[in-house]
Amino acid sequence: MFKKNKGKLVPKGDSFEKTFIADGSIKADGRATAGPSRQNAAYGHHIDSSIHHTSGISTSYSFQVAKHYATRTTEGKPTNGYIYRIDRYLLSKNNINEEIHPDPIYPNEKEVTLVAENNSIIPDDVIEEIIFIRNLV
Repeated sequence: MFKKNKGKLVPKGDSFEKTFIADGSIKADGRATAGPSRQNAAYGHHIDSSIHHTSGISTSYSFQVAKHYATRTTEGKPTNGYIYRIDRYLLSKNNINEEIHPDPIYPNEKEVTLVAENNSIIPDDVIEEIIFIRNLV
């Protein structure tokens, strides 16, 4: 992903609103709202961003969680990866919203989804450091 996106934080989708349909893809547990909403987008993104494409970028305020995801493929196989250290104080100055689902499915992931106001790439200005993590010999 790092090479494909040339080190840029590029979202998979172009919107941060989602409407769920009653097709069994989510549980009727009160986490989703009726109609389109940012909460639904955060929820879908948290469930599986490879299925529910949004303009959000998954981050975690836990280094260990970030390391886990950076060093695993979507199939769970080990790989080398990168962790982006983000300056949270620069997010609002760059029109980046932090979306946190009020009732996350996986609270231990400490997920914060970053969403650019224009639903585009997260600007380099908010990246303090990119850390290479070796997981393969």
